[in-house]
Amino acid sequence: MAKLLCSIVGRSTVLSDFQYSLRGLKSGYFQTFKYIGIFTHQFLPSQPRLYSTGPEKPQGKSLQQQTQSNISEDVRPITFKTVKETTKTASYLGVILLGVGVTGIMFYTVLGELFSSKSPNNVYSKALERVCGDTRIMDALGEPISGYGEENRRGRRQHVSHLLYEKNGEKRLRMKFYVSGTRKRATVHLEMREDESGNYVYRYLFVELDDFGRHPIIFEDNRNARKSQVKRAKEEVDLSTPLNMNLNFPDGGLK
Repeated sequence: MAKLLCSIVGRSTVLSDFQYSLRGLKSGYFQTFKYIGIFTHQFLPSQPRLYSTGPEKPQGKSLQQQTQSNISEDVRPITFKTVKETTKTASYLGVILLGVGVTGIMFYTVLGELFSSKSPNNVYSKALERVCGDTRIMDALGEPISGYGEENRRGRRQHVSHLLYEKNGEKRLRMKFYVSGTRKRATVHLEMREDESGNYVYRYLFVELDDFGRHPIIFEDNRNARKSQVKRAKEEVDLSTPLNMNLNFPDGGLK
C-alpha cells in the first residue's frame, strides 16, 4: 500500500513539473512574438496607405445641379466677340492666300522671262555665243572676247539695251550690245521678228568694228528677202483676183 501511494505521489509531481514547464514555454513563446511585433513597428518601414484625392461624389440634388451646370457651360450662345474673332481669322487667312498668289504669279513671270526663247536675255546670250565663236571676229578683235551692255559715266556696265515694238501686225525686237577683245572692240546690232509659228527669226545681225572705217561683219540680213516675199505675196493676191478687161472694138467688129 505504501508503495502504491509513493508511486502516485511521484507521478503527480512529474505531471506538475511538466505542466509548469509547458506553461513557461507558452509564456516565452508569446513574449517572443511580442518583441518581434515591437521591433517591426519601430524599425521596419510601414506600408503606405492609399487615400482618395478626387472630389467626393455628389449625392442627390448636387449631382443633378452639377450636370445642369456642365451642360450650360458646353452649350453657350454665340456672342458678338466670337463672331468678331472668326471674321478676323478669316480676313487674315484671305490676306495670306492673296500674298501667296501674288508671289506665285511674280515667280512665274520672272522664270518665264528668264527661260523663254523669246526673252531679251536669251536672245542676247545666243547672239553673243554666235558672234564670239566666229573666226572673223576672233581675228579682228583678238581673244578672249567678252560681251557687255551700255556703260554709264562711271564706267559701270548696265543691262543690254533693247526695244520691243510692233510693225504691220508683226512683233519685233531690236537690240544693241558691245564686244571687246585684246586688240579692238565692236558694236553688235540685231533685230528679230516673230514668224507665223510664233518664233523669233533674224531680220539682221551684224558687227560694226570700232576702227577708222567702221567695217561691218554681216552674219544675217533678211530685210530684202522679207520685202521680196511681201512683194511676191502681193502679186499672188493680184493674180488670184478675176480679170476685168474692157476691150474696145471698132464698129464693124473683127474682120
